[in-house]
Amino acid sequence: LTTPQAAEPPTPLYIQADYLERRPAQNLLRFQGAVDIRYGESRVSADTVEVNTETGEGVAEGKVRFEDPLQQITAERAEFNLFTRLGTLYQATGSLQGKSIVQRQGEISQPVTFYLVAERFDRVSEERFRIRHGSLTTCVGPDPAWQFKAQNASVEVEGYAHLSHAT
Repeated sequence: LTTPQAAEPPTPLYIQADYLERRPAQNLLRFQGAVDIRYGESRVSADTVEVNTETGEGVAEGKVRFEDPLQQITAERAEFNLFTRLGTLYQATGSLQGKSIVQRQGEISQPVTFYLVAERFDRVSEERFRIRHGSLTTCVGPDPAWQFKAQNASVEVEGYAHLSHAT
């Protein structure tokens, strides 16, 4: 005998904007003016946003801000998927929360925050991010004590960063 399991309710999508254009034949919603989209723990705000309601694919432009529990990034433009929470931000600046590695037994792992600037910032998975032509540091402030600049960098939530062509 099997017990029926209740289906998980869908995650609500909340959207606020000054103007809405709906194109049902293309599953397209276009928002303009003070756009604020919330989906689960993710939030996207921008001047304009277009979202495909079927696929979750979207494009945001103008004063773009993307937030979730791991990252707070501002950018000029973003391509994203609300459902997978993956995407690309262009001319990005912000922070990315990771976990530090415990080096000695008995030590408590402390979170590490990476601060970044990038021409292109990709969230390639829940655990991994990619930076193209940018900089990376763990120092707070506009003039960090140190930073790495790299053509390419891969940052993992576990606290690792792998850089190529770095200075």
